[in-house]
Amino acid sequence: CCLSCALLAVACLVWSWVTGSCSQVDKLWSITPVTYVWIYTVRCPSWDPRLLLMSGLSTAWGIRLTYNFTRKGGYSGEEDYRWPELRRIISNPALFQLFNVSFIAS
Repeated sequence: CCLSCALLAVACLVWSWVTGSCSQVDKLWSITPVTYVWIYTVRCPSWDPRLLLMSGLSTAWGIRLTYNFTRKGGYSGEEDYRWPELRRIISNPALFQLFNVSFIAS
């Protein structure tokens, strides 16, 4: 699970460099937690009913988040309003990339 998290963080970082948009991580925000929960659930030696309930609730929550993100145009390709605003505040490109590596993509 830690390896998949690290790989996704690197992929988001590289994709943000390729596209020039830091919103790549926003597109995965509602999907990856559900994936992590089910990785844990499948690997668990005993399928406890409480674990299955929490996995199901996490899945329902992820579906709701993905639906709302889609409804508000999150997958339209536009960059989220926060990142240009932060680029204005953090005017040094190297500092902004440090912020991208340490916070946005990870």
